[in-house]
Amino acid sequence: MLKLLIEKGGTAGLGELHDHSERRYFIGHKKFSDMMEGLVAAGLIDFDHGAGQAQITAAGRALVA
Repeated sequence: MLKLLIEKGGTAGLGELHDHSERRYFIGHKKFSDMMEGLVAAGLIDFDHGAGQAQITAAGRALVA
């Protein structure tokens, strides 16, 4: 997810991320939600619930680098 966010310029919609994880990694809805919550809790992404957008943080970029 972090690499995909970087490829998308740092921000992507929740639907796009979910579709990617389902197609590429066969991750279902519950596991996707758990993963996203974990990334937010770890400070690797921020999530704007109103806009439905995830944005990678500096810590997320550093982890990928």
